[in-house]
Amino acid sequence: MLPGSVARFAGGDLGLKVLQVQLPRAAAVSAAIVTLKGRTLGPTAEIFIACIREIAKAAAIKAAAGK
Repeated sequence: MLPGSVARFAGGDLGLKVLQVQLPRAAAVSAAIVTLKGRTLGPTAEIFIACIREIAKAAAIKAAAGK
């Protein structure tokens, strides 16, 4: 999945074809953090990942409380 702007502006250069997919609003979004084997993360990437994990935890707690 890519942001629509990337697909529109750079899709042709990258050899991508846009496929329109309709997703239900209630669908959960899966995400993964992928790193290259044998490579270390920079300090900025480590801080970003820590922030994203905090946001995901807070969102999970909020979703569980709402059910």
